[in-house]
Amino acid sequence: MTGLYNHSSCYELLDLEFRNYRRYGAGVSVILLDIDDFKLVNDCRGHQEGDRIIIELARTMTEQARSSDICCRFGGEEFVVIVPHTSLEDLESLAERLRLEVASGIVADKGECLSVTISVGGACVASICAVEDGESLLELADEC
Repeated sequence: MTGLYNHSSCYELLDLEFRNYRRYGAGVSVILLDIDDFKLVNDCRGHQEGDRIIIELARTMTEQARSSDICCRFGGEEFVVIVPHTSLEDLESLAERLRLEVASGIVADKGECLSVTISVGGACVASICAVEDGESLLELADEC
């Protein structure tokens, strides 16, 4: 539906980037995005509108991310961006761009602008020594 990588592909690609980090020392980061109050959108506006919002968020992610970043739909209303070879500052910049772009509104079926917000968490392995693998990095991003 979104053209993004799925949950299992996300783990595979994150593990690959984490192995690259271990071998070459280039940092890897993740951003975890969650659409706020998404159940209300489905309940009040219907699942078709919910699907459209998911598609629009996927489009926004791919537009805002670098060509080397990997955008994934992690599940339901959760998304992940794997950001290889990046610093904590670059990670924060991308996360803020995504948050602001989504907050600017998504045009609904009838031309009205829907106010959609996302919660964003991120973690950068180059700045955290205790992370053992990609899954741990995702867990850390989820806590932020």
